[in-house]
Amino acid sequence: MENSSVDRVEAAFALLSVDYWKMLKAFDRAAAWLPEDRRQRAESQARFARDRLAGAMQRCDMMLGLYEGRAVDGTLPIIVVNADEHDSSAELIVIETIEPAVLAGSRVLQSAKVIAGEA
Repeated sequence: MENSSVDRVEAAFALLSVDYWKMLKAFDRAAAWLPEDRRQRAESQARFARDRLAGAMQRCDMMLGLYEGRAVDGTLPIIVVNADEHDSSAELIVIETIEPAVLAGSRVLQSAKVIAGEA
């Protein structure tokens, strides 16, 4: 029973971590439109929030996997959302992360969702 409870908490923390990462990414896009003095403060707050997320994940032996620039070769825990746009023989690289992977030690809790492009 305890393992299932721990697994549920771990899964919930993974989902919240991904949502928090996505919110920070959206915050960065919005901050780009702010006047310079307000943008600097917003960027500082975002850095602080990213550090807090990384620290919380580290305490749980978890991390987010971001794979921009890496080859799509079947070894990464990713789902290529635009795979149907490319020839199956084309060499692809990760162009953008839509959702990061969540890793706990050597386990993949959630695969990343990415956009790939030809190398």
